[in-house]
Amino acid sequence: KKKTFILDKNLHLQTKNVVKSRGDAFGIKFVEIDFLTLEKEGKNINTVLNEELLSDSFGCIVQYPGSNGTILKKETLTQIGDLIHSKKGLFITATDLLALTVLEPPSTFNSDICLGSSQRFGFPMGFGGPHAAFFSCHKQLSRKIPGRIVGVSKGRLGERALRLALQTREQHIKRDKATSNICTAQCLGANVAAMYAVYHGPQGLQNIAKRVYAMTYVLADHIKNYGSNIFEIVTGDHFFDTLTIQLKEGNGVFNSVDEVIALAKEEYKINLYKVDKSTVSLSFDETVTLEELSSLSKIFGSDVSIETKELYKMPYPVIENQRPLNFLHQKVFNEHHSETSMLRYLHKLQKNDKLLIKLHQRQYLHLIKKHY
Repeated sequence: KKKTFILDKNLHLQTKNVVKSRGDAFGIKFVEIDFLTLEKEGKNINTVLNEELLSDSFGCIVQYPGSNGTILKKETLTQIGDLIHSKKGLFITATDLLALTVLEPPSTFNSDICLGSSQRFGFPMGFGGPHAAFFSCHKQLSRKIPGRIVGVSKGRLGERALRLALQTREQHIKRDKATSNICTAQCLGANVAAMYAVYHGPQGLQNIAKRVYAMTYVLADHIKNYGSNIFEIVTGDHFFDTLTIQLKEGNGVFNSVDEVIALAKEEYKINLYKVDKSTVSLSFDETVTLEELSSLSKIFGSDVSIETKELYKMPYPVIENQRPLNFLHQKVFNEHHSETSMLRYLHKLQKNDKLLIKLHQRQYLHLIKKHY
């Protein structure tokens, strides 16, 4: 059996740690490759993903967009996937749901498995969790997915019925057949993410993503124009919502990134992530206001800041190779875009939940008996 798994160096740290902690017990060897640097320097990926490495590798995972904010080019991702597939390995993409509303989907560069967190769809951060994950794969891999697959069948009277078509983690499955450990169900997080998608629909989600990208683009452009004597953007030109920014030595303003972090925290109530002794990183989401963007421009743009009035007048920049509205075609994602319609839809779902209705009836009867 092959015993090597390839990790993208730009993979999120928490993902790396989880993968390594699970793999160490099975004696799996991990090899980190800096695909981003190879792309920047124009080097051929074949020189790193060589015959010797691929012959013992069963898969590779890349971050899309990367942890430092940079998005690998489609050509690079396609080449990685082709090399992995040439030795019958699996090409895995760890990604972000909101980013995928404007970026090209992993299917366009032949990714076998796509996974990530659904936190971006309406769920607060909450100190790292709980957040529901999402997981998708090619059809030929579907029977190996840990968890349960719900299938559509016909009931006794010929009506449409949903059934558990595949189960791989319940207690009645034989231990050697199970493909996952017993884990906590994140039903609430999954329902919140689903209803967020129902309420906003494909166009609404893409508009949110465009605004997030616009915020990031405006700040990056401002740093390049007015803060380049003090800071350097490590993130490449192709990004979505994250910027990694390096403090230049001998800039004459800040002695260390700790001073930058302290300024952001104490004067503007903004938290920046310290990557290392000379680098910070930040990410935008739909909750960021124009006032907060203006504050960030003051931190990174020296004496020149972006005025809020100017931001209202600016058109949204267009992200490279923007994805068309070719997702969420189902009717449910395209009709409940007002609060009234959404509440009616939720009430309709609640009425069909027979177990919930029985619980409410029992509670009601218990209260009647208690008081009378």
